[in-house]
Amino acid sequence: MLAAATWSGDLIFWPSIPVDYTGLQNLQVQQQKTPGPILGLCWQEDAPALLIAHSDNSIMKWDLQSNQLSVIGKHDGPVKDIASFTNQGTSIVVSAGWDAKVKFWTWQGPTQL
Repeated sequence: MLAAATWSGDLIFWPSIPVDYTGLQNLQVQQQKTPGPILGLCWQEDAPALLIAHSDNSIMKWDLQSNQLSVIGKHDGPVKDIASFTNQGTSIVVSAGWDAKVKFWTWQGPTQL
């Protein structure tokens, strides 16, 4: 699996890439478009989804099964980076923004910690 995000707001997901790279032009891809630059991207730890740090101050989730984008959190400035991990069975997302804040979120809402 491979995912990429662009400064122009494009998201691209390749579910598989052949080991010998033959047939790359025929690969099925999923795509989404956001309203501006994407500054960070990570896999959601416990679901087939990507988490997006966006320049419009939002944290987005791209559900790869439904191909839907949703806003799951906000900062007071552009979100610079995002990470996902599990701690004692709880999935946690950490986001950092140009608002000089680091925020921790759980998936039971999502709720900011």
